[in-house]
Amino acid sequence: MPSIEELLKKNDAKGLIKTLKNERSYIRESAVKALGKIGDPRTVKPLIKALKDENKNVRKFTAETLGKIKDPKAVDPLLQALNDENKDVRRFTAEALGKIKDPKAVEPLIQALNDENTDVQEYAIKALGWIRDARAIDPLIQALKDESKEGRDYVTIALGWIGDTRAIDPLIQALKDRNIKVRESAAEALGKIGDPRAIEPLIHSLNDISEFVQWRATEALGNIGDPRAVEPLIQRLKHKDPIKRRKAVVSLGKIGDSRAVEPLIQLLKDKNSDVRKFTIDALKKLKWDPISEIDKVYYFLAIKNWEELVNLGKIAVEPLIQTLNDENKDIREGSAKTLEKIGNSALESLIQALRNQNSLVRWNAVELLKKLKWEPISDIDKVYYFLTVRYAEELVNLGKIAVEPLIQALDDENKEVRIFAALTLEKIGDPRAGDSLIKKLEDKDVRSYAKRALEKIGTPTVDFLIKTLKHKKKNVRISVIELLNLIKDTRAVEPLIQVLNDENIDVRANVVDALGNLGDLRAVEPLIQALKDKNDFIRKSVVIALGEIGDPRVVEPLIQTLKDRNESIRERVVIALEKIGDPRAVEPLIQTLKYKNKYFRDYSIIALGNIGDSRAIEPLIQLLDDEFHRREVAIALGKIGDTRAVTPLLKVVRDNSIDMWKRVEIVRAVRHLAGDWPTIKTIKNHYDYTADPGTVCGGYHNDKGPEETLLF
Repeated sequence: MPSIEELLKKNDAKGLIKTLKNERSYIRESAVKALGKIGDPRTVKPLIKALKDENKNVRKFTAETLGKIKDPKAVDPLLQALNDENKDVRRFTAEALGKIKDPKAVEPLIQALNDENTDVQEYAIKALGWIRDARAIDPLIQALKDESKEGRDYVTIALGWIGDTRAIDPLIQALKDRNIKVRESAAEALGKIGDPRAIEPLIHSLNDISEFVQWRATEALGNIGDPRAVEPLIQRLKHKDPIKRRKAVVSLGKIGDSRAVEPLIQLLKDKNSDVRKFTIDALKKLKWDPISEIDKVYYFLAIKNWEELVNLGKIAVEPLIQTLNDENKDIREGSAKTLEKIGNSALESLIQALRNQNSLVRWNAVELLKKLKWEPISDIDKVYYFLTVRYAEELVNLGKIAVEPLIQALDDENKEVRIFAALTLEKIGDPRAGDSLIKKLEDKDVRSYAKRALEKIGTPTVDFLIKTLKHKKKNVRISVIELLNLIKDTRAVEPLIQVLNDENIDVRANVVDALGNLGDLRAVEPLIQALKDKNDFIRKSVVIALGEIGDPRVVEPLIQTLKDRNESIRERVVIALEKIGDPRAVEPLIQTLKYKNKYFRDYSIIALGNIGDSRAIEPLIQLLDDEFHRREVAIALGKIGDTRAVTPLLKVVRDNSIDMWKRVEIVRAVRHLAGDWPTIKTIKNHYDYTADPGTVCGGYHNDKGPEETLLF
């Protein structure tokens, strides 16, 4: 037996009808779908039988197929199927009845508005709209008022299709509905019905928060055609959204009021090619023809009549230049070719176009100038030419005359141009660019390049930077602080201190870092106060900064901070106290040798060694038995320089189990501590060391004598 696909290719309706009796439901389903594609009315009778198939999918697609064929004989069987136990069958049946559009279906479909399934309800609503029978108006209005009902937007659409004026007031009320889709479709429905009572409410909907509602209201006003809508629609011609301008243009063309002519003529200059195209159509409906040469220019531009523009000559040059950045590629290319044909008459305007705010206009102007064999002669023309083609070295060579144009380029709409301007200003290093570069710290695309340029300019920018410390954007404040940190001008100290209380953690952290690097003593007391900051990272940064400054006033506060709950902060305190080297820190640091964290104890050992106070000798000697700390302890004892450490160190050297390099460090410490050879020889004899240097240094051999090797 041929397959369903083969039967469909042959349009064999009889063969497909036979297949409806196949015992496999999926084959019957496929046959029903195929019959829908053929659409032969002769298949209606067997399809009606298939409406009672035991398989729900067969029944569902049978209803759909009958809706496609649209034979009235199917209406009564479909009305019975509207009560099918399966929701999908009922939903496809409602749709099919709507497509057939038989008035007999109206009352049953009205009943289906209360079906338990929302999909069935929605398709019953659509079907009533397609049939367009006035009996459905009141039930649909009731459904519209029921806010708990799904598909109320379909109700408004259906009311619009039916077109009965009884729906006007409910639809006007629906313009205020909470549901955006309901408001949108209500506006569309009012436009279809065309009753002038809807004009004022629709004008009000032009300001709806939803742009979709605004679009539909604009279209509806055009469809109704009432003159009261003209002025509000003329105001829409100034909207920044080209879609809203375009829809207002179309509606004004439909209304046909002469008040729209002049505003529409002005819109021939619109940047958007679609707006210009629809404006021409609207003006034609208003029986307008261009009279002045400039109107002809914009008219021919809108309809892309390039030949007429060439004939118009010089007067067409400026409008053509403005379209060199048109979003429509055909218009850009057409304008460029037209300007090339106009030739030398366009030269002066093209040179001026190098100053245009739009980078695409500038670039196309350069290309056209090249074709016209033009080369820049004056320095200022060279500046704008090299700025357009982005020749940084040439601009640097031109020097000061390039600065102002480059400053202007910092505001270019093209980010690549802005970046190029910042990079070139960095190379020139002119202070006049300082204020403008600081403003570019707000530009995320240019910020890093602006910072580099400001760093290069340096000190002259400090006053501007200080003023920007209170900027509302945290990223700008951070960038300013980083720059003040790099420039290192002490005028920044007091203003930076004021920012220590900034609400943003990152800002505070950068301020602390900057004050630490500046090293100004005025920052000491404010930084000490900042040790109370609630944020761990800030307190840690403050500790580091105080260590960098190294003022004696910070020692006691730092000692107190050794009690901080955060171990990382306590470690930084140890490092800071080590840098300062104040003996007041010795006893507190000795106490930290008892901490459980062995890595923390290492920090303390190193700090005590660098401070060099002999009070640390005994506590450090006790740690020589700890293999983990042995090397750092030996180095610390060597730095302190107290001979009390010699004997304990030599005891450790005798232990062959100790790592060779740790023993080397211990020997170095002994050498540092030993003041004379007799002392060392006495110690050597006392411990009866072998003359073999390998025993001393764990196998480390050289050609020196035993005493020298011992002290290596």
